[in-house]
Order: sequence, then structure tokens, then C-alpha cells
Amino acid sequence: MTESDYPEEELSSESDNESVVNVRGGNESSDEDEDHIDGAAEDNTPPRKRKRGRKETNPLGEGWSQTFTPVNTDFLGGEMGPKNIPDNINNNSTPIDYLNIFLNEDFWHMLCQQTNLRAQQTKLNKPNAYYAKSYKAVDTKEMKAFLGLRLQMETSVIKPRYEHYWKGSGKNFVASTPGFREVMERDRFLALWSFLHLVDETDPDLDKTDKIYKIRPMLDIILPKFREHYNVGQHLSLDEGMIPLKNRLAIKQYIKLKPVKWGVKSFLLCDSNTGYICNAEIYTGKKRDENFVDILGATGNVVVDLIKGAGVADLRHMIVMDRFYSGVNLFDHLYDKMGTLAVGTIMTNHSCYPKDLKKTKKTLPDRGQSEYMCRNNLSGVVWNDNKPINFLSSYHNPTDMGSEDRKSKDGTVKNIKCPVLVSDYNKYMGGCDKNDQISRLNRTRRHYKWPRRLFVKFMYWTLYNAYVIMNHYSPHKANGKRYRTFNMFLDELCLQLIGDYRTLAVRRESRELDVPTRMQNVGLHYPERPSEATGNNVCVVCSYKFNQFQRTNQPKSKKDCPYKQKKTTFWCAYCRRYLCIREGSSCWNDWHNKVEYWR
Repeated sequence: MTESDYPEEELSSESDNESVVNVRGGNESSDEDEDHIDGAAEDNTPPRKRKRGRKETNPLGEGWSQTFTPVNTDFLGGEMGPKNIPDNINNNSTPIDYLNIFLNEDFWHMLCQQTNLRAQQTKLNKPNAYYAKSYKAVDTKEMKAFLGLRLQMETSVIKPRYEHYWKGSGKNFVASTPGFREVMERDRFLALWSFLHLVDETDPDLDKTDKIYKIRPMLDIILPKFREHYNVGQHLSLDEGMIPLKNRLAIKQYIKLKPVKWGVKSFLLCDSNTGYICNAEIYTGKKRDENFVDILGATGNVVVDLIKGAGVADLRHMIVMDRFYSGVNLFDHLYDKMGTLAVGTIMTNHSCYPKDLKKTKKTLPDRGQSEYMCRNNLSGVVWNDNKPINFLSSYHNPTDMGSEDRKSKDGTVKNIKCPVLVSDYNKYMGGCDKNDQISRLNRTRRHYKWPRRLFVKFMYWTLYNAYVIMNHYSPHKANGKRYRTFNMFLDELCLQLIGDYRTLAVRRESRELDVPTRMQNVGLHYPERPSEATGNNVCVVCSYKFNQFQRTNQPKSKKDCPYKQKKTTFWCAYCRRYLCIREGSSCWNDWHNKVEYWR
């Protein structure tokens, strides 16, 4: 276990300020410091102001000794694996069958209904909105095809902008993706992505005090399904994850030492072996309700809420967590009130943690050396790897020893003695990391609307859990084939979502009109601003000049073209073609008076 295995994460606002100081090498308050503070009044010197700390009982850590009291750790939760699975699921089932376990037809109908409603509301409020004015209601078949394309954009086919997926071959034929154009038109895809919605925001009964109310229905659907259809094993890992996001958002977090520094923080409770999510929570700020336990602090209550919500209390699960959550009072509460065991690293400045285990490399010089103290079934252990690392467990006997392989500077591998709880921590802590790495979102783009970003992440949570269940039914590696990875599962699923859906591209009316039509009865031709005009209408003359130059000057780039594709909101009321009407522009006259108006 190297130093990098235990990153010094910054604590949230719920953690005490003293913890941050001690982690970064600050001075810890010793017994001599306390004597000095107690005697400060006698010397007529003002006492030092104590830093605010986490409220814990037993402030001096009394009751710790070398005697460990073992408890019953037999697991009561049953065999790990799928449960309550529909009868149609078998070894020959496809990825979409496993997705239907969590997202049934009711979900797709609700998604279509709310998306169509959002488009109608936008059309009423903004009649000239580009995507709203020509919007047609979406059905479940088209919605599934749309999401099949959208999920492919996240992993298999990655381009910087949505428009690039629909670009023709042109000069860069290698990067073209004709499949997207074959399935759905670009504007139709962007319209569905723009209006994708899960709630009616005009509903007076909607609880808008919930900071994620726009996406809450998705969580309310999938989380109960996660618990209903899978039995997790005894070992669970609890950790936070980051959903990449750069929008201006009140719940956005910045965590300096995380690989993804900006985003929405989520708390995950996962099976340590498979990474299956049994419960999750989005961090939206501090909250206190009637179930809040003051002695545990904010992070401790997160742990309690996740365990209760997952339905795994009183089954003697072993929860593995890092020092952001671990605490003596929390572990006591989990065992006494919830029948749950725990193990994790811990900060030495927790006031209930025994002070005798606050070691340095000088006091614990040998690699593999360890010391322990116990209080009933609770054991505190300090083990020296490259530096002293502290652990807390309500599950392990601290005298049980194992070993870990460590690579030295000369490249040789040495077997280092360590307590079994250290080996178990290394073995079972990675469940959340496994899930977060496999189902990660690849890009952060500021133009995302945050509900859609979270929607895609929740879809990935659902897809990963479906992938885990599929691996219980069909072999992870068929004979003579590669291991079935999550990306392979996702590619097959996207094709099944798209199915046979195809949009016949509407052939646009040619810009060219018969010469006599546009040059006769000039008195009928007058400029007009139509109601459906938007800021994206391009002058027909400017556009043709631009295209002509590009066709006849292939090596030159667009920036070298002397003609610009100017936008306008005016057209000819008779020709119904958008034309520039501004000072210095001759587009109107060229269109109505020249046969070759582009010259």
C-alpha cells in the first residue's frame, strides 16, 4: 500500500478545520498543549482559541485497550446475484432485455409525454423558436432510436460537436459517420435533445425546493429497481463520485485532488466485487431532517441514509469506506443500531480515536510494523507502509495477520506483513471506483443543460447494472471470443434501441427559381419580415456566392473566401427567399435583375 493508495482528499465543509491542518502536516494538539491551555489563566496570558472540531463523545478516547471482543460476522443477506427477474430472461436474452428490467414501457411513455409537452410549452412562449415551430410529437420507437444515437456519442463515436456527426464525406471522408444521417436527421435529433424532459415545470404541485427536481423522477424510478432485482454480497464499498459538469450551477463542486475536479458530487454504495450500484445520492448541499443524527455529523448521516435506502441494514454487511467518512461514533452507530459492520482508513485527529496510535515514521520505523488498540469489537490499527496509515474496523480481529506485495525502488517485489483488515480494505474498497471508471462520461462541455447531463449519467448507471446482471446469465467469455466488455454490451444495446427506425430525409426545395418567375412582375416583389424568421436564415445570394467560390477554389479554406454567408430576417414576399437588405449590400438587386446573380 503506497502513499498514492490513500490520497489526501480535501474534506468537505462538514469536516472539521483541525482535520485539514493535521492532514497537511500541521501540528496536532498534544497533552502538553492541553496542560498549557489549562494553566494559561494563571500566567495571565489569554488562552489559545480552540479550533472547532467534530462533536464526538468520549473526547479523550478512553476505554481503549489490547483486548478485542469478537462479534458474530456471519452474513444474513443470502447468495449474491439477480432476484425477481422476469421469466423471459434466460441465457439467450439480449442487452435490451436486461435494460427492460429497469426501464419498462411506462418509462418510455412518460419520457415521450414530457418531451412533447415541453415542446408545446416552448412553442406557445416562443412561436419563432427554431426547433419548436416545426416540432412533431415523438413516440417510443423514435425516442429509443434517439437515445441509441446519443449513447453512441458518449463512448464509441466521439466528436467535438453534434453537427459533426451529420457532416458529409467531403474532403475528410475518413471521419464521416453516415450511419447517423441514415437513422435520423440532424435537426430532428437536436430538437429532441433540446426538449428532452422528465417533469412538467408548470405543475403547481412540483417541489421546486429540491435542487434536482428536474431529474428526480429518473432517480425515483431506477433506485428502487436496483434494490429489487439484485442481491449484493456481504462486502460493499462506499465512496463519492464526480459527474463531470462545467455549467453555472449551485450544486457544482470543485475537488482539487480528484481526476474530475469540476462537477456534481454523488455518493455511491456499490457491491465490492461487481461494482453494482445498490443505492446512490446526489449531493445538493447540507440538509437536516427529523432523522438527522447530530453525533454523526453530515458525512456520517450520508452513510446511514445510503445503507437505509439500499435496504441492507441488519444483514451484517461489511461497509468499506475511506477516511472522509470513517469515525468511531459512526462505526458504533452502524453496529449497535443497524447491524452493519465497517472498515476504513481514518484521520488520527478524530477525538475518539486513541491518541497512542498517532505515530510517525520515527516512532514506527519498520515497513510492515503495526500496532493496535481495541474497544469492544472496535479495533484501531496503525500500519507502516511508506508512512504510518491508520485504520478503524468493527469487523476484524487486529491480531489476524496477512501480507501485501510491494514493489521497491530497485524493481523487486517484496512481501510485506500487514493486518488482515489492511488486505480486506485493499481488496474491497474498489467497487465504487470500478463502477465510476467503467461507466464514466468522457467529456465535459459547458453548453450542456445540467438535467440532460445527469440524465445520461443515470442512464449509464442503469446500463452498467444491466450489464452486471447479464454476466450472471451468459458467460462473460464465450469460447473462442474476447471477454464481453461494457463497451461491447453498449454497442449491441444501441443497435437494438435503434432497430429498424429510419427517418426519410426531406429533400429541400431547390433554391433556384425559374428566371422569368423571379424577374417578372417586379412590382410584386417587396421586402418583408416573416413571422417564422429566425436569426439563422442565410441570404440566398451570399450563400450561393460562397458555395461557388468554394467549388472553384478547393485548396483554399473558408476564411480565405471573400464572400460571407450573411444572416438576415427579411425575405422577398413574392419569391419567399431570404435576402440581405442593408447598406452596402446589392443582394436584393442582383437577385431580381441578374440572370447569373452570383457574378
